Amino acid sequence: MQRIRRIIIGILCLVPILILGDVHSSLLLTEADYEIESQQEEPALSSSLASKEEWESYNEWHCYPIAAVELTCIEIDYGSRRRTPTIVATSNTEHYEYDLDPTFNWDCEFTLKEWRGLLNNSSQVCFFGAYLQSLGEKESLWVLSQIKSENGYWKEYESEAYRYARRKHEDFESEGQEGSEM
Repeated sequence: MQRIRRIIIGILCLVPILILGDVHSSLLLTEADYEIESQQEEPALSSSLASKEEWESYNEWHCYPIAAVELTCIEIDYGSRRRTPTIVATSNTEHYEYDLDPTFNWDCEFTLKEWRGLLNNSSQVCFFGAYLQSLGEKESLWVLSQIKSENGYWKEYESEAYRYARRKHEDFESEGQEGSEM
């Protein structure tokens, strides 16, 4: 009877986390995931050398119930207008926007298809990303590196979406070099 009581108390303690989405705790993450976070030797993001204020940001794990996550495409202006895959997660009243490295022209629909496959039939998801900036009073922008669900991992630099964007980027650069040689 004592054991059943402990199990029930444990479940009741988890309900607020699963409903509200405590971004810093998850049963999904393993010790190895936390080691990746704690053993980062260099920041994922930092200020430019020309910047007057120096700053740096390391990747962190944030976890949410699937119901608190929206996958979408947004238009950004990064030298030219493009659609980029984005994840918006809500925890309590705060909104976290996770974007990919904007230096690549990501195929939004292709990337969202990969993400949907990873999140399919999952109850929870965790994002590994670095804080970039505030977007408002309770909104922040993060640069995404990895996603973890019950179905496994999506890692930016190992994904099909990255390889596809990289090939497009390299093709674009080689076309520019060929045009400048004439």
